[in-house]
Amino acid sequence: MRHGFSSIPSAVDSIFILQKNLLNITKIFEHDAILFIYGKSYHVIAFNKIDGKYCRTLEMETFKGPKKIWNSGDYDHYEEIILSYDTEDISGNNANTLVVTYLGDDPRLSPEVITKLSLNDVAPILKEWGY
Repeated sequence: MRHGFSSIPSAVDSIFILQKNLLNITKIFEHDAILFIYGKSYHVIAFNKIDGKYCRTLEMETFKGPKKIWNSGDYDHYEEIILSYDTEDISGNNANTLVVTYLGDDPRLSPEVITKLSLNDVAPILKEWGY
C-alpha cells in the first residue's frame, strides 16, 4: 500500500476514463484526465499533462462501511473512509500529504475523539470492514 492505498485489483466491476480532449472541455476538475476504478473500494486517480507526459496529481480511495447512515430517497448512503493524496495543491488539501476522512457516526472516529485522522486511526476499522 503506497500512502495507505490498496493495490488496484486485476478484476474490477468497472473502469472508465475522462479525458479533456475526448470531452472537448478545458479541464476536468482541474485535471487533464481522471481514471475511475470501481471494485471493492472506489479509486479515483487524476493526471495532468506535464512536458507531454501524464503525471499523477491526485489519488483518492473510498472504502464503504457496513453501516447505513441515511437514505436520500433514491440511494442508501453508508459510512465511508476516504484516503486522499495530492501531489499539487489543487483540491484544497496540502500537497504531498495523506488526508484521511471519515463520514459516519462511529464514535471511535468522531471529531471530539480525534481531531485529525491518520491511517493508523482507521486501519483497524478498515480491517473490521474486510479491507
